[in-house]
Amino acid sequence: MPLTDIAVRAGKPSVAPFKLYDEPGLFLLVQPGGQRYWRFKYRLDGREKLLALGVYPDVSLALARERRDDARKLLASGGDPSAARQAEKLADANTFKAVALEWLGKQNFAPKTLKKAEWTFNDLLFRQLGAKPVRSITAPDVLAAVRRIETPARSRPRIGPSSGRARSSATPSPPAEPNAIQRPTFGARSRRSRSRIAPP
Repeated sequence: MPLTDIAVRAGKPSVAPFKLYDEPGLFLLVQPGGQRYWRFKYRLDGREKLLALGVYPDVSLALARERRDDARKLLASGGDPSAARQAEKLADANTFKAVALEWLGKQNFAPKTLKKAEWTFNDLLFRQLGAKPVRSITAPDVLAAVRRIETPARSRPRIGPSSGRARSSATPSPPAEPNAIQRPTFGARSRRSRSRIAPP
């Protein structure tokens, strides 16, 4: 008989763990401490296996059934839900920072090039992408990181890996020569005044 929300809420902890069964293969494991875990039991190649589907009440009965149905569809197509879950966890562990550092360690860069590459990753890319799993990084994520690197010098000072001070892109004007003759300039008002003087 399928579970109901009322039956799930009414399942009180006991001295020993017990299960509240739904159909097909889904059940709620109730622990003596009050914890409740959704599990999906299935058979693959003659072996019984369990797949964790979440914790109640964070995962409702309806959501647990959706996850159970997704696992059954994967089974029907010849897949293993437990193996797929492990692959997802492994993919989530492969963050951009972990993959980038592994790649960087395999490069035979000159010391100066390596230092510049490390600065680019640490100071620019890792701030936005470092903690993200590689598989979850989208094109807008990459574009935002690239735009940060390519920000024009006029809008932000460039701090190089070998220098701790900002370098200004503006070129200062050369100082005036001390002995240069400064020619007087006359404004438009003076020229108009002279034009009004009649000849003698």
